[in-house]
Amino acid sequence: VTNNGPQDATDVIAVDTLPFGVNFVSASAGCSELSGVVTCVVGDLAASEVVSFDIVVVPLAEGTITNTAVVSGHELDPMLANNTATLDTTVLPATVYVYLPIAVK
Repeated sequence: VTNNGPQDATDVIAVDTLPFGVNFVSASAGCSELSGVVTCVVGDLAASEVVSFDIVVVPLAEGTITNTAVVSGHELDPMLANNTATLDTTVLPATVYVYLPIAVK
């Protein structure tokens, strides 16, 4: 979360509705999850200040997962277009290695 200014922001929260096809595992301190929606309380954010949160999920299948997060604050924001971020992630099939001991007689 970045406050691009020009003024400080108060009561800032980030909300990430988890995409279909993932299971929630954990999130950074200050975040909570309820029914697939992760809410992270940022609080006050000075102009140009940056705060990061980590959300850990487990994908249920391979393919492309699209995730979108939205940030809001108390002040009127003249540039709403930069309050949303979307990222596509490609989930590859899992590789499994099996160790088979060979006994020679």
